[in-house]
Amino acid sequence: MQVRAWNHWSTDGWLASLFDRRHRDNTIAALVAAHDTDDTDTHRRMLRQRVTDAEARLARHLAAIEVGVDPQALVAAMNTAQADKAAAEAELKSLPKIQRLTDTEIRKLIDSLGDVRAVLTAGDPVDKLQLYRALDLQVRYKHQQQLAIVGATPCGVSTGVRRGT
Repeated sequence: MQVRAWNHWSTDGWLASLFDRRHRDNTIAALVAAHDTDDTDTHRRMLRQRVTDAEARLARHLAAIEVGVDPQALVAAMNTAQADKAAAEAELKSLPKIQRLTDTEIRKLIDSLGDVRAVLTAGDPVDKLQLYRALDLQVRYKHQQQLAIVGATPCGVSTGVRRGT
């Protein structure tokens, strides 16, 4: 989104426009699509990467054995890789299930706010600051064009939904 002479009123207007009748369906679809995977959770992503890395190490060790390396030379390394994989998988299983909002639930939540523009306009500046931080609101200002590019990551439910502008 491009905003001339950026200020919080312009930002509030942009945020409110995401939920107006014309843009609401696209915003809701983007929010639902952003929650299609667990990759919004950095910790889960890290654990899945540990599993993948351990599996790759095991595959390399097995390939080495197939080409003639003494299996006894790789026992410790294979045990370590297997233990790393098992530990990461166990931690993944122990994490609580991510609660996902459906299209209908998101729509009801937005509807419960009423006029989002009015809510933002009447909002306490401290509350707005918390909202901007929760959205990871970022503004890039292009001085020569006197143009501000505003982006947000709507992460209210999880730890980071895909970035959008």
